[in-house]
Amino acid sequence: GLIESLLLGIPLPSFYFNEDPDGRLQVVDGVQRLTTIHNFVRAKSFRLGSLTYLHDLEGREFGELDGAFRRRLLGSQFVAHVIDPQTPYRVKFDIFRRINTGGTPLSAQEIRHCMSGARSRTFLKQLAEDGDFVAATVASLSHHPRMADREVALRSVAFRLFSVEDYAKFGTLH
Repeated sequence: GLIESLLLGIPLPSFYFNEDPDGRLQVVDGVQRLTTIHNFVRAKSFRLGSLTYLHDLEGREFGELDGAFRRRLLGSQFVAHVIDPQTPYRVKFDIFRRINTGGTPLSAQEIRHCMSGARSRTFLKQLAEDGDFVAATVASLSHHPRMADREVALRSVAFRLFSVEDYAKFGTLH
């Protein structure tokens, strides 16, 4: 898997980050890889398993690896691309859609989430957790892992603010 690739010195695909106007970075592509690496290096209960080549390391935690393997892992270099906050919204959306081909592709709402500011993310979260919204959706979307709850809340707001004709001008629901 991923950790074995790093231990063998195999480079990983690039990571992509979106930079907001305040300089904060959000992972657009690579969050699962970063989480796995972090959990292996920092978590005490993460053990290597199902290795293809380094069978002798199966079942070991990071601290149980010899020094050379720990240094190789800690010294791994990654390629990271940062999307400038000045990049137009439509271009960012297209970049996110194009790069997100490995792993689980982001939904349109997950892309919007990466691109939006904290205030709008908080607002949509509050709408999706509102008792009336939960009741109206029969709790079928509550805390949806792919943000379907927030997408429905956003669409409700959009349909409330714009006429059908105005909304149709955008040509897409993405």
